Amino acid sequence: MFNLQRFIKTTIISTSFIKKLINQNKKIKNAIAPISHKYVTRKCSTSCNDQMSQWEQIKSNYTNKQLQLIYETLDICNTKQMKRCGLSDDQIKLLKSNKEKNHQSLEDFILLNTIEVNELENICSTIISKNEYRPRKSAVTPPISKDDIHNIQNVVGLHIGNKYFTCCQVHSMGSSCDIALWKLNSISEIFHANSNLDAIKMAINIAQSIPYADAYIIEKEQTRSQSKITVPAHRILVRQQLISSTILTSLLCRQMNDNLQQETQDHGSLYSLRPLASSQLFKLMFGNESVSSNDIVQSLFSQEDVGLKYVSFVTLTDEILDFHSRLDNFKQEELNKSLLIALTFLETEILARSL
Repeated sequence: MFNLQRFIKTTIISTSFIKKLINQNKKIKNAIAPISHKYVTRKCSTSCNDQMSQWEQIKSNYTNKQLQLIYETLDICNTKQMKRCGLSDDQIKLLKSNKEKNHQSLEDFILLNTIEVNELENICSTIISKNEYRPRKSAVTPPISKDDIHNIQNVVGLHIGNKYFTCCQVHSMGSSCDIALWKLNSISEIFHANSNLDAIKMAINIAQSIPYADAYIIEKEQTRSQSKITVPAHRILVRQQLISSTILTSLLCRQMNDNLQQETQDHGSLYSLRPLASSQLFKLMFGNESVSSNDIVQSLFSQEDVGLKYVSFVTLTDEILDFHSRLDNFKQEELNKSLLIALTFLETEILARSL
């Protein structure tokens, strides 16, 4: 006698076939439904467990930062970014069609039937292989040790112009960067101070207002021919160097005092970027001159792709955004430089080397 229950349990058939069989033969619906339900549940559970076991083995090949990068790339689901990471059109289309699902981890892409584990393995391999970029030469002085890289999350970019001093504090959370503080101080009085001592006192006051951070970054000035500098310009240059050295010395003293109190040597390190490093990274160079950075910064505010490999997006509060928007173009340009310096440091020296 034909045993239907045994046939279902022992035969490899698809769940869609079982449903079709039930719908076509209503007489056996009541008899077969409980059996098929148990079979489908058991089959799905077994399949899911197998996939998760396979995923755990795959996941062990990657670091936590690499897994975070993969997850953020898939979760943000930005077409340009995914293409830059090497994903195929079919993979991008698949992810786009399932964008509305609530993926809170890479495991959810498997559990919610968005991607099969083998496909996810291919995607992981592609993203990481495309992100194995390393700068040929460090853009900062002194070079950062591998041990220090993982301790740097909170950085402050510093820019000293002819009229304004700006600083931007950026907190890095993986590929997401948050602007925590953005300040602009007029230094015109320092340039017109009667003596160097008065100028130093003013510069020290500015240095004391700079927030604490894991790293402070300043971009070196491009070398100029001394023969082409006029006397007034030379005076400004000398006073600018005095301001820069005073601020950096104050930060260095603060770092040494903190390290002595905490008995550590990893707080508030000072780094200098090579000249024009930020302009080159954000493609703001026209010949030997830097062009306006406002378009790039506005794209960052809108979380648009600006060609960075490791910084996915930049966030900021409405208050900081309002502060930036109320400034004139010249002040915005000065303010932008400190942000781009901080992001250049994170992009090329921290995130690129932490994978």
